Amino acid sequence: MRKKRARSGRFQGMTRMQGAFIDSNILLYAISGREEEKEKALIARELLLKADSHISIQVLNEFTVNATSARKHGLSREVASRHCSVWKSVFTVHPVNGATYDLAMVWFLPSRLSLWDSMIVASANLAECDTLFTEDLNNGEVFGNVRVVNPFPLKE
Repeated sequence: MRKKRARSGRFQGMTRMQGAFIDSNILLYAISGREEEKEKALIARELLLKADSHISIQVLNEFTVNATSARKHGLSREVASRHCSVWKSVFTVHPVNGATYDLAMVWFLPSRLSLWDSMIVASANLAECDTLFTEDLNNGEVFGNVRVVNPFPLKE
């Protein structure tokens, strides 16, 4: 299988095989206009410009729920839906089905991950991605064939 390299910026030199799976927190930062999230927003937007990115229907659902929450981003349903329509047109979108659920149980049943995180990890594996961009899991941890990458700098 031919390897690809991320082309520019923060992720230059990162080896990728089948692409990267993007978690909903990356999408939420990408649309954020909050001053305290400015740095993460810039990183997330740069990440979304990379070729061969993958998401699942679950990621779109999680984005929509959080983006329209008055306590979080407070977007209208229409604006959230427009964001999702754009992402559906530029990313490979994967379904969530019985196979996703069955694979998720590998990480959920031994109480390693929440059901939602297990489903994201399973989707990334079924999409044959080798990288999962998220801040919700431990940076560098490997689940199946997927390595977790937290793209945001850690605060000391």
